[in-house]
Amino acid sequence: MEITEVEESDRVRLVPLITVFGFSFVVIISFVLGGMIIGFNIIEEKESGALRALMVTPITKNELIFGRSILGVLIPLVHALLAVLIFDIPGIDLLKLIIVTITSSIIGVVVGFLIGVMSSSQMSGIANMKISGWLLLMPVILAFILPEGAQIIFYWSPTYWSFVSLRDILNQSSNWASFALQILWICATTAVIFILMKSRIKKGLQTYLN
Repeated sequence: MEITEVEESDRVRLVPLITVFGFSFVVIISFVLGGMIIGFNIIEEKESGALRALMVTPITKNELIFGRSILGVLIPLVHALLAVLIFDIPGIDLLKLIIVTITSSIIGVVVGFLIGVMSSSQMSGIANMKISGWLLLMPVILAFILPEGAQIIFYWSPTYWSFVSLRDILNQSSNWASFALQILWICATTAVIFILMKSRIKKGLQTYLN
């Protein structure tokens, strides 16, 4: 009688889809939230003229831009860490989670500045935020509906790769090689979007900061 030994491995686990969707959506929607805060801060300063008071202080333009951008990174990071507690996910790789959250949040910063410089009022800012929010969130939602082979249509979206990375982190199926590739995709797609919007943002910022 031949005895077969079976070894169990916990290297890969399957987290319920509702948990994957809920956790990923909470983290990714925080990119939109961070961008919204940046954008509406810019709009409010344009409407109130508060920027004139800031520009007579020792604060430089680069420091002002950095100060606006840092919120777009800190808000998603806090949301991601809180989501780990809320969804009670044991054994999650916090280092990978922090890396993917910080990297992915840059798209929210870009969108936030774009909305801020393009919008002439709070109402137009809300309209632009709705459009950009759906563009960022739709690939994540549809990724649960469409088969994996059809998801190639979302390869342009940084948030799609954020979702893929978060999903693999939750399922503990992400090694460092595949994780690095996903981060590369996030950076590359974000860079393409920034390049396409760079002239519009730069022109708007010149008006905003002058």
